[in-house]
Amino acid sequence: MAAGNGGNTDILMLEAPPQLPAAPAAVIIDALPYIDDDYGNPKVKAEVDRLVEDEMRRSSAKPSDFLKSLPPLPTFNFQDHPMLAREYERVRAGKPPVQMDTSRYGLEVPPMNKRNDETAWLQALQKAQRLLQHQVIRLENLDLMSKHGPEVWKLYNQQLEAFLSRMQSQVLELNGNIESVNRERKYHQVI
Repeated sequence: MAAGNGGNTDILMLEAPPQLPAAPAAVIIDALPYIDDDYGNPKVKAEVDRLVEDEMRRSSAKPSDFLKSLPPLPTFNFQDHPMLAREYERVRAGKPPVQMDTSRYGLEVPPMNKRNDETAWLQALQKAQRLLQHQVIRLENLDLMSKHGPEVWKLYNQQLEAFLSRMQSQVLELNGNIESVNRERKYHQVI
């Protein structure tokens, strides 16, 4: 645009968006991440479907080939973790998880054939003492938690709330950035 201004000429030059050099067999898929309200209109939907079909016909990549340009999935190496390897194979085979053995938590008397065996009774007594000690420790932990737990939970909740507010502010900032990019892309595609 040129304007005469007493012999001076002001020139306003608009620059087009940079053109990306396309590689010979490269497929560039350009899609806007917003939804047009007009898509509910049957005429607009038919036009959009026609444009998509035309682009798919012109494209050298088939729908099944769109993901081939992505790197392959990493292979899992459980060499140093045999327990993880067994669990991974179990899940891949679709088998149910192994039930946890709770027999060590039960207190049983020695079997009938060992009722007169003193070592069997000593083992049962030691197991009962271990279970009793475990219950005493659980009661001590419950007592400590009832004394100190509420304050710890309040502190933890305050930390979570601070983290939540930081994340929400980041989300607002990122959503603003996304919105401005979407507006700019839409502006350049509509022009």
